Amino acid sequence: MSEILRISSVVWCLIHVLVSFLIFYVPRYSWKKSLVLILAFLGPLCALNVELFLEMGKTVYSQSLALVLMLPIFILFFVLSKHRDFRFVFTFCVVNTISAELIILSILIDELLTPRMHIALFLVRLLSFPIIECLAIRKIRTAYFELQSAVKKGWGIFALMSFLFYVMLLVFASYPNLIIDRPEDIPAMMLLLLLMPLMYFTILRVLFHQNKIHLMEREEEVLRVQTANLENRIRQNAEREELIQIARHDLRHQLTTIGSMLEQREYEQAKEYISTAVEPLQAVSVERYCANPILDIVFNSYFSRAKAKGICIEASLAVPKRLRVDDNELSVVLANALENAIHACAKLPEGRRVIRCRCVARPQLMFQISNPFDGEVEFDKQGRPVSKEPGHGIGTRSIHSFCERNNGFADYKVKDGWFYLRIVLPE
Repeated sequence: MSEILRISSVVWCLIHVLVSFLIFYVPRYSWKKSLVLILAFLGPLCALNVELFLEMGKTVYSQSLALVLMLPIFILFFVLSKHRDFRFVFTFCVVNTISAELIILSILIDELLTPRMHIALFLVRLLSFPIIECLAIRKIRTAYFELQSAVKKGWGIFALMSFLFYVMLLVFASYPNLIIDRPEDIPAMMLLLLLMPLMYFTILRVLFHQNKIHLMEREEEVLRVQTANLENRIRQNAEREELIQIARHDLRHQLTTIGSMLEQREYEQAKEYISTAVEPLQAVSVERYCANPILDIVFNSYFSRAKAKGICIEASLAVPKRLRVDDNELSVVLANALENAIHACAKLPEGRRVIRCRCVARPQLMFQISNPFDGEVEFDKQGRPVSKEPGHGIGTRSIHSFCERNNGFADYKVKDGWFYLRIVLPE
């Protein structure tokens, strides 16, 4: 019975080391193709390792583990990996170090509680791997994928550290013989097992902090570009207003001329003159959507872009002329929201392309932007939509950051094939 428990626990560990790694793995190919290739390679490899384990014994096999199992797996996953650089090395070493730590810990607990029976060995492995995997999926996985996508440099030193810790753990556990045969070294091993999670926690904190700085830099760059575009729109709008003022100034003289033509019954000449006078005004006409001049420019700009893509605009915007929040910051927030809506609508057939914008000023300032969409929308734990496309998602963070600074909130909802964004700000 004890041998069955020991072999079962070994197979369980092999399966879950693979599962743990796949949680953080980014393949080059589709998951279906990648899994077929992985299983086609690992099946014979695992069978070979089980045979080697039975023939060599646990001591010799443990000392040969890196060569007969880990190296072939490393080469396989490296070839199939999307990130064939230090990001892969770091991920591989971290997962295998944590897995090795669980395996060694289970051996020590088993030796202490149920020696030669392997009951504790089996139970610790049976429970610990699923618990660690669930925590990884819930707490780390999404953020780690974002980290790998955003931060492409600076992984070398962390990969080297994780590799050295992994090798040190394997060597200390297996040489010159197994750790359970060296009871005088068990306290040092326990300290090492405590040190490694702290070390990886520190590394991940540094990497996530680096990613946060990177995202802030990207957001600032986007804000600079959007602000420059808004300033350009404001300048263009001012030039149009100036042309309209000039045209109004000339209107008195034009009306006098038209009156003289009508008195002399020169009707055809009067028609031609009116057409000539109206044409410049039509060329510089500005459509008004709301009273606030800066937000009006944003709505004009993005509604024009939407109409150019065949998107119907339904707008009811009771925006006051003066706002209690910074209208420049709010303009960037609305620009991000409209950009996302246009991006979603552009993927739909022309008959379904519509964006609805609504604003009320009382009892609180509230904006609601809605649009139909195809597919599914994923939300994070804060209820914010998550984008899987590269370069997207910054706008959502910008909206959330603005609402936090101004004691407001942004609410996202999906209903009957429509996506709703509601931004509520204090009066």
